[in-house]
Amino acid sequence: LLLTKKNVAFVIIPGLNFLQGIVAFIICRIRKIPFYAELADENGKKFSEEKLTFYDRLALVNQSIYEKTILKRVDKIFVFTSYLENKYKKMFPANNNIIRTIPSLIDLENFDRLANSNIHEINQQNIDLLNSSEVKIVYAGACNRTNGLFFFLDAASQAMKEHNLEFTIFFFLVYGNTDKVKEYCKEIGLDDNVKIFKPVLPQYIPAIYSKADILILPEHGDVIANAGYPGKTAELLASGKAILSTSFSDLALYLKNEENSMISELGDAVSYKTNLIKLLINKNLRERIGVGARKTASKYFDCKSGIKLYL
Repeated sequence: LLLTKKNVAFVIIPGLNFLQGIVAFIICRIRKIPFYAELADENGKKFSEEKLTFYDRLALVNQSIYEKTILKRVDKIFVFTSYLENKYKKMFPANNNIIRTIPSLIDLENFDRLANSNIHEINQQNIDLLNSSEVKIVYAGACNRTNGLFFFLDAASQAMKEHNLEFTIFFFLVYGNTDKVKEYCKEIGLDDNVKIFKPVLPQYIPAIYSKADILILPEHGDVIANAGYPGKTAELLASGKAILSTSFSDLALYLKNEENSMISELGDAVSYKTNLIKLLINKNLRERIGVGARKTASKYFDCKSGIKLYL
């Protein structure tokens, strides 16, 4: 396509795929088209304490070759986080075109359309509990790193025992240690409060969020938490619901405590639990910061405004 298409303003390649990158890079140089790269996060295996598989090592080698042969020669590097911005400025000090972009974009009009769709098409037991009057807490995503979910579950267990609060937690777990999460819920006495569901198609997530009162944004562990950016941020903010989070990566640039979220410092279990309790007992607070969340989504994360940074 690049060899035949005329009037191509630029080419942008996301990720660290050497084979895709080298083909596009060569064609761009032949055609004299600006070549841009976009990096979302680090390879989490760089920080893993587990034994790396052959494919893990292959992925790390792929990244290293890409950085040394292609990334150092591109016209612009777009990065999602301050971590990557600092990394590549140190790696390529002569490149003045390393640009931080909005890390998570969303089509708000399409999101709203999906939020108003019918979730009864989801054929899973207990899904009707999303219509209950109890406070509903929702997390939809991966559980391959469980520390953030366990941090939340500890706070929820303590809140229930100390204040006799009633709530239901809904986990839509895409992949990872689902059994480990189930076992931990039993261990801390939350098994009756937690409903774990099979993955659902992405188009159902906005409708599920529309039924929630509180949405969870868990971190994924020390360095790796800061080396990437939670891509779900945009859709969580777009939902107009109360978000419970800790301050990792560049979240603090967008999430402000008691304005558009309840966000505490990473590892501060006391403040995190306090924020959760406030959300559980104060409906007005949930609604107020939900309005703030939607405003933040519209101001920063809507694709119509976010795409301008690339242009």
